[in-house]
Amino acid sequence: MQTDSMILLATSQESLRTNLSHALQEVGFQVFLAHDLESCLAASQGAGSQYLILDAAWIPDGFTELDDDSRAMIRSLDGNCMVLYNPESGFGFESARRAGVTEFVAYPAPSELVVGLIESARGSSGFSQGAVQSPASDQETFLSLKDFEVHVDACISKARAKDDKVAVLCLNMLAPFQSEEVPEPEAAKKRRLLENWFRDTLVERMVKFTQENPGMGVVPQNLRWAWARHDRALLVLPDLRRVQDVAKIGACVIDTIQSAPAGVQVEFMTSIFTGVAVCPGDASNAAALIDRAISAGGRALADGSMALTFHTDSMGRWA
Repeated sequence: MQTDSMILLATSQESLRTNLSHALQEVGFQVFLAHDLESCLAASQGAGSQYLILDAAWIPDGFTELDDDSRAMIRSLDGNCMVLYNPESGFGFESARRAGVTEFVAYPAPSELVVGLIESARGSSGFSQGAVQSPASDQETFLSLKDFEVHVDACISKARAKDDKVAVLCLNMLAPFQSEEVPEPEAAKKRRLLENWFRDTLVERMVKFTQENPGMGVVPQNLRWAWARHDRALLVLPDLRRVQDVAKIGACVIDTIQSAPAGVQVEFMTSIFTGVAVCPGDASNAAALIDRAISAGGRALADGSMALTFHTDSMGRWA
């Protein structure tokens, strides 16, 4: 990373300053700790490639417009700006959004989430232009459960800024078997087979589906999965406009899996029992959203329901 790439960290929260600055320095970033907006503005004048992390509590009066100098600084960063805000009060959210900020993270935010978002914005010569992307790379279809949670948190932060929805599906992939009846070596083999099939056939089918149903907002190549345990797959659906879209896309995923070649299907399932949790509504963070999707999946399996089972019953009318 070039030495002129700098993180401007503008927050008065001591624990946040300490944890974030340490985590950012560990991965090679220079960090300037601003003590007020004036010092932040001054630092932004002389540095090269920059990324600003701004505490919403520093935005004057919370809901008023930012001053001209602050708005000019944000515009000069070409999207390389993140605002940390309190989702309960919403303090500073609207004025930051009107000033051009597109990346919002609710605090208390884990340091690894913030670092992952910023690292993904870093190009070969400092920072890339445009909005920050999720920490998952194009090659990573299946993530570890920890990385999946970080990815879902990133999706939720983006969705808040656009009033979109994020859904997590929990698919009981080995439903004919009790988990204790499937030895781990055999389950690992099954997982690898299904993962390879997902990367090929399922993505192709989803591309066709989104072409036939424009406006869904989901990019099939960007779908991310994880294993909650060896017989339960998690799938995140970001950038959704409506709950109806969750049901349509979920049905497409299930139909595609159930139409898999016999050589694939016989290894996995004759039936798929799927739980769904949606943000906002069911949860406001990744950990809770994942837990509620898994809980809904358990209900689907217990009830023997082949339809999508939503964590919130009233959403089930879209299934």
